[in-house]
Amino acid sequence: ALEAQNVVNSRNLMRLQAKLDQSFDDQNIGGIYQVFFDSDATGLRAGAIANLEAITETLKINPRAHHIVVSGHTDDSGSPDYNSRVAQARARAVSAYLASRGISSDQIIVKSYGSERPIASNSTEVGRQLNRRVDVHITQ
Repeated sequence: ALEAQNVVNSRNLMRLQAKLDQSFDDQNIGGIYQVFFDSDATGLRAGAIANLEAITETLKINPRAHHIVVSGHTDDSGSPDYNSRVAQARARAVSAYLASRGISSDQIIVKSYGSERPIASNSTEVGRQLNRRVDVHITQ
């Protein structure tokens, strides 16, 4: 399972870097980027850090002002209150990482949705994994 996740992370990073490179060429890096988490976890995975590093480097070299909305999400495995707390902690972890890499905290808005906004079915492990995420929405 770990090897398969590493392959997925590697592919996602290549796609993300290509998108960021194209966006930089176009002087528009707006979009939604996703960071995924393990079940009940709020710590950043190595693949997530690589993705966030690519995003922060692109934001730092692009001179335009950006607004970044960081939205935490969970699968539906826990209670609504628990999921809200986990989603908030995930969003804060991503926000803190961005700030630690030189992105102004004034540009970052943190939101938490718990399990309210799934992007996949929670009836499968793959779907639950996709729902355990933080969306990083960059606007100009």
